[in-house]
Amino acid sequence: MWKKLRKLLKKQRGGLLRLFLLSVLVFALTFCEYRWLVGSVAEIAYSDAVELQKQQLERTVESYIGMLRDRENAFRTLYPEESEEALRGRLLRELKRRAYREVYEDDTYVWVNEILNYEGGDGFAVRIVHPAQKNMEGTLLSTETRDACGKPSNLIALEGVKKSGALFQECDFLRLRSAEIGRKLIYSKLYADYGWVICMGVNLENIDFYAEAARSRIRPVILLGTAGLELLLVSAFVYLSLQRKRLEQEHYLREQKLLTDELNLDHLTGAGSRRYGEMLLRGRTEHRKPGENAVIVMVADIDRFKTVNDLYGHEAGDAALCAFVKAVKSVIRTTDTISRFGGDEFVGIFTGSRTEGIGRIGDKILAAVRDIEVSAKGQRFRITCSIGFTALRQGEKDYEELLKRADTALYQAKERGRDRYEILL
Repeated sequence: MWKKLRKLLKKQRGGLLRLFLLSVLVFALTFCEYRWLVGSVAEIAYSDAVELQKQQLERTVESYIGMLRDRENAFRTLYPEESEEALRGRLLRELKRRAYREVYEDDTYVWVNEILNYEGGDGFAVRIVHPAQKNMEGTLLSTETRDACGKPSNLIALEGVKKSGALFQECDFLRLRSAEIGRKLIYSKLYADYGWVICMGVNLENIDFYAEAARSRIRPVILLGTAGLELLLVSAFVYLSLQRKRLEQEHYLREQKLLTDELNLDHLTGAGSRRYGEMLLRGRTEHRKPGENAVIVMVADIDRFKTVNDLYGHEAGDAALCAFVKAVKSVIRTTDTISRFGGDEFVGIFTGSRTEGIGRIGDKILAAVRDIEVSAKGQRFRITCSIGFTALRQGEKDYEELLKRADTALYQAKERGRDRYEILL
């Protein structure tokens, strides 16, 4: 068993090496694709997380703006005689009460700056609400101030609210409890009645966490997908290799058939070749079983064929040979064969027939040949043939003796006037 396996592996060494190299290549490609897909998913997850956070920030700040409008309208209705300063104080207290009470996930909160000078500069705004650093309330702000990475975040915010009333921005800050620099995504919107800028921010590191979580969830799916792709590609290679082998085998068989046809066919007449006829005769004589019907053999040639060649030319002779074979094939069974042994000599083999039927076979062939009108180079003429029949005798194994006997019968037919058959059993 092991010897057979080693022999098979040795025979298939080239194919196995190609399969191994392809597997390595596919693995490398799928690994790169896996890394790329995971990275792409992370980017998509990060973008989606940022978009969701933006929506959350915008909704929260808008709810503060809506609350201030509702409270302002209510206070003006309840206290119509109250001054603007007193009304501002009431709204500011409501704003602080809610901002101090509402601290969101991941230490996110709302703070408020009041713009004093829309032209910017030192003291352009004052921080009036800051839940995380209440001691910073009342601090004046400057557009010259830069964040932890050098960006003028206050100036960017001022220009944004002046232009469109609201903006998203990213800024860097120094964490309170460490020397680390953090990054925030901030949404700011102006409540123009009092110049208040309502702000809310979220740490971008938290968004990174969501993206990493999404990456972790999708990684097994991508891994399975890429592994499946690798398996599919290797399977496709194996299938194509087998298909190529099958096509090569079919091509080989076609070539063998063409070669066999070349050896077994007389290409001028379409009859079998001498090699083919002798092969059939050998098989019939060597493998005939007792009790089977007779094997009848016919040797025939065209009467005065040399005269046809001399009078009409070799092209006419070739046409006569082809016409003779066509006539014989038209009256014999598909299981019977006719082969050209050389020149105008043909051998017919009739299997499964009785000797009593030889005369009927001969009459059909003679009649079919007489009906032929051969045409070549404008010349028209008719031909006849002479036939010798014999049959395989019980126990006879030498097909050459069979041919000699049929040949003797043929010469008897010629001596007795041609265009006839003779039987010698």
